[in-house]
Amino acid sequence: MNIADEDQLKQWYDQRLTGGDSIGVLPKNMVITKPVTLGLPDGRTNISPVEIRIPEGPIKILAPKNLAQAGVVIDNPNLFITGTKSMISVEGEGCLTLKRGQIQRDASDEPAIILRNQGTLVWEEGKDFKGLKKTDIRDERIDPPEPVPPDESQTGPEYGGTQPPLTEAGCCI
Repeated sequence: MNIADEDQLKQWYDQRLTGGDSIGVLPKNMVITKPVTLGLPDGRTNISPVEIRIPEGPIKILAPKNLAQAGVVIDNPNLFITGTKSMISVEGEGCLTLKRGQIQRDASDEPAIILRNQGTLVWEEGKDFKGLKKTDIRDERIDPPEPVPPDESQTGPEYGGTQPPLTEAGCCI
């Protein structure tokens, strides 16, 4: 099922917990601004697998941590988040909490999760959230992406180009 926005995601997830076998597909650049928990209902410990697919990723999490909720919380051991590229970008003051669940990706040289600005990730490697390693996370807060080199059309000494021509008197034309 194609999911268009954060409200539809929560509605689909809650319905999916009570039955059905549809896979939730999130669109590229979907933005989650409100705190939401994708967990188990009180008292339930065993449900059938639930899959959320992010084929074109990444989705953006901007939902902040507040007194009652830690942004977006994944807390379902039978929840599988699948995709091929970068899947989640935690930006602004967004917070992603990974308690229980799994990430499954096709081989990719891109990170599964990107942290930007003041975005935070609450997760412990080797605990109950499976399929994610520290090497799958790019923290642009402390390690910004490589700058794009200037193209060859840019000239001048600041780009390693040539100096303007000089006249015989040593003054610029």
